[in-house]
Amino acid sequence: MMMTMTMVIKVRMTTMMTLMDDEIAAAVVVVVVVVVVVIVVVVAVVAVVVVVVVVVAVVVVVAEVVVVQLVVVEVVKVVVVVEVVVVVVVCVVVVVIVVVVEVVIVVVVVVAQVVVVVVVDVVVLNTQASSFHECRAILTTLLILQIQPWCQRQGIWLP
Repeated sequence: MMMTMTMVIKVRMTTMMTLMDDEIAAAVVVVVVVVVVVIVVVVAVVAVVVVVVVVVAVVVVVAEVVVVQLVVVEVVKVVVVVEVVVVVVVCVVVVVIVVVVEVVIVVVVVVAQVVVVVVVDVVVLNTQASSFHECRAILTTLLILQIQPWCQRQGIWLP
């Protein structure tokens, strides 16, 4: 009778530990996914702000050139030429900044998703839960679907 009771207690404790491991693993996955979503949203907001600032700066510089051309038509042509050169330089700098920001956004999103896949992989290896295998498969598929169009635009073809 005592041996049976001890065995039942051991089995229940093992089952509870497995359930706790699964719950901890699920909590880790949820936290990582939430962190990735927050990072992506913050990066997107920063990108929008940068684009708005760039557009406003270009509009201001172009308006300034137009005003200078209207006011000083024949008096100081050198000033107008300098202003046009400044506008061209500002536009080139703005384009470079926007391209760099877009590349940084893509890199951050890809790295964040790879981190999620790796964390889920570690959790799966530790818990051996089939639902996490499904979760990992879904995240890997999403990662490939998001990377593939960008890679194709760069001339890189994924299988």
